Amino acid sequence: MNKTVNGHVHFDARRGTLAAGVSGFYYIYSQLYYFDGTTHILTHYTFINDVKVMGSASSVVSTRRKYNTNYHGAVFFLNKGDRVAVKVSLSKKFHMNPAYSFFGLFLVHD
Repeated sequence: MNKTVNGHVHFDARRGTLAAGVSGFYYIYSQLYYFDGTTHILTHYTFINDVKVMGSASSVVSTRRKYNTNYHGAVFFLNKGDRVAVKVSLSKKFHMNPAYSFFGLFLVHD
């Protein structure tokens, strides 16, 4: 299912990607809220057309303090149709609440 969210950004639920509806400069952001004390580091990455453009990492303090968030964001030029996705490595336990785990983009300047 493809759906226009707003501002010419298209969401593809099947792929879990966002696509630019018009060419321009977009602020792209991502945050994940982790709940994992089984790994030493928590990471996630943002991709544009399957090319890694951003990443964030933090360490797990202990098995008792396993809650943590990673956030990153930056401005990129996207061509119409460019797809943005978030991928995770190492950790598999997240708190998937929209207030804590999210990603998106918005047009800053065309």
